[in-house]
Amino acid sequence: MGRIAFIDANDPNNLKYRWVLPVIPLNGGTDYRALKSHMGGMVWYQDKLIVTSWEKDSDNNVMYIFDMKRILQATVNSSAVGKVSGGWSADGYQYVMPAIGSHSLAGGACSSANDDSRPCFGSIL
Repeated sequence: MGRIAFIDANDPNNLKYRWVLPVIPLNGGTDYRALKSHMGGMVWYQDKLIVTSWEKDSDNNVMYIFDMKRILQATVNSSAVGKVSGGWSADGYQYVMPAIGSHSLAGGACSSANDDSRPCFGSIL
């Protein structure tokens, strides 16, 4: 499960950071789940964070787009991720950042074990 640290550097002598859990919307945006992959690379462009994922699961070889203006605060502190009784939980994290879009390649996920001409979203520069 990935996570992203944001640093408040307004006071260089007193840096503070906060972990944010990247999440994938479910059921038309009425719920969410954690990004279930290692994050291979990130690019911050204007107010968007573009993240590549790689791992052998449902998020394999997908590029997710997150909007930095859409960070949400969890309302319930539990080990669950998503909609729970009484509100929203983020596995103990206080904040989540839902993906607003994704890109994947036609033909399925890539594999480094064979050369089938499908690139892997391992990292972005």
